[in-house]
Amino acid sequence: MTTAVPLVEAHDESLYGAKAVGLGAAARAGLNVPPGVALSGDLVDAIVAGDEAALAQVTTLVEELPTPLAVRSSAVDEDGAEASFAGQHLTLLNVRSAEDLRDALNQVWWSANSDSAITYRKRVGLFTRPSIAVVVQSLLDPQAAGVLFTRNPVTGADER
Repeated sequence: MTTAVPLVEAHDESLYGAKAVGLGAAARAGLNVPPGVALSGDLVDAIVAGDEAALAQVTTLVEELPTPLAVRSSAVDEDGAEASFAGQHLTLLNVRSAEDLRDALNQVWWSANSDSAITYRKRVGLFTRPSIAVVVQSLLDPQAAGVLFTRNPVTGADER
């Protein structure tokens, strides 16, 4: 199913990946999440294959977002208990036009299908052909940024 939805409406990890669903859940919980759009893997496949109607669908949604944009991978099985794809899939920043968006989607798709990503997938026992869903999100201009762990990221223990 080729779909694009506002992040706040991304509920299905099998369509939009864990990153998009997590960002959507955070937004629904009232956290300050930059606005964005979740693209299903088959929609990204269609755009990469040259489907102009698919690109137009995405462009219409994305035009409403403040620019510049980040185009981020949200592969269906990208990060989980058994695997982390940190550094395998690209994130493209400062995307400003429809042509930049098309190029960024192509680059993210190709990064998920690169030799190194396929080799890693095989090593951790995952599919060799990922469904590369994508998050397109407005960039912020923060004064500071960081990561907060509420539990030990390895053991899950509450170590406050």
